[in-house]
Amino acid sequence: WQEVLKYLIFAFLGGLILNITPCVLPILPIRIMAIVNQAQKDRSKVLRHVMVYALGVLISFAILAAIFIGIQAAGQSAGWGTQNQNPYFQVALMAIVFVFALSLLGVFEITLPGMDAASKATSRGGYGGSFFGGIFAFLMAISCTGPFLGAALPFAMKLPPTLIMLFFLMIGLGFAFPFILIGMFPKALKIIPKPGDWMVLFKELMGFVLLYLVYTMLKTTLALTGGLYLVNVIFYLLIVGFAVWLYGKFVRFEYSRATQWFFSILALVLIVAASWYYLPIKEEHLAAEIAAPVGDEMVQSPHAPDGWYVFSPQLHSKLLAEGKSVFLDIGAEWCKNCKSNEKTVLFTEDIMQDFAGKEVVLLKGDFTRKDPVLLEWITAHDRLGVPFNALYIPNEDAIVFPELLSKGMVREALTKVPKTGV
Repeated sequence: WQEVLKYLIFAFLGGLILNITPCVLPILPIRIMAIVNQAQKDRSKVLRHVMVYALGVLISFAILAAIFIGIQAAGQSAGWGTQNQNPYFQVALMAIVFVFALSLLGVFEITLPGMDAASKATSRGGYGGSFFGGIFAFLMAISCTGPFLGAALPFAMKLPPTLIMLFFLMIGLGFAFPFILIGMFPKALKIIPKPGDWMVLFKELMGFVLLYLVYTMLKTTLALTGGLYLVNVIFYLLIVGFAVWLYGKFVRFEYSRATQWFFSILALVLIVAASWYYLPIKEEHLAAEIAAPVGDEMVQSPHAPDGWYVFSPQLHSKLLAEGKSVFLDIGAEWCKNCKSNEKTVLFTEDIMQDFAGKEVVLLKGDFTRKDPVLLEWITAHDRLGVPFNALYIPNEDAIVFPELLSKGMVREALTKVPKTGV
């Protein structure tokens, strides 16, 4: 039980740290802004809104736990973040982020047909918004792992279903905890300037941040499918944008109830029809998969700078048998932590020179699409997702790195590589 308690604490801390991972950080100011807005209207309701937000987070993590439990009961392997390998998940999340961005940019506001001015004012920023805000934050968070979670998740997957559920709820509690603190101590919001023109400007700026996230999801969709399907997705988003513009333009209290209902139904029909026509994936939409290296041949990785080679277990074994040290990076196009590690550490000129100085062979695994070989490799090292980074030195235990890298971590590990590289 001491071991279980330790990893439950890790789960809480891991959920807490998820708030500052590259997946969640861009939307954090939006959530804080919403709380500030609610506090200005009625400070007594801030805690209620925060608790409803936390409820959305906890229910989402409970559903994720149930999915993991079901997959394991079926005797299959489950990996954290593997839902991102499904292009339909990518497009659905992309559409949600896109609509949210348009809302922040002032294209539309969510109202209900037939609202009068008073009920509209009451509903704006209501509990439904807080609840779905928690779900939205969860959807963004599950693309990332972070410190503590990487070590705790594999341990949790070996527990009985009840403890797996408790473990995921602890992640959710940690994830929502900063906002629960704000709700308990709303006076802390006084350090933020009062709402004014700056908030409108800030809101619109955050809209463009979300549009950038849409761009990153489009890149992932391109990697999962291909250019033909990407064209369909872009056109689909244009129709969604037009539909919500119609909704925002005509579902307003100054129009008759019949007009509001007509444009609400029209917007819904446009989105459903566009989903039916543009989103099904056909054979011609799929991009040709990059062939994995045959056996132990060395093939330049298309996902990394020169000097990185496509990973295969056979090549890895051959290199170690030859006395060469190997650094392995397994990442994915949809993994924000992976991209951050590559941009700030692994692909930088000075670290590449450090690898070369130690004659370390660099291998790259691409987990963007489903790959049972990579999933088996990752789980064999007691991890459940990407980023996965490890240094292999002949006749030594593998050095497995935490999810978020620093140059200091890599350089410290490289000191253990023999000077000759053998």
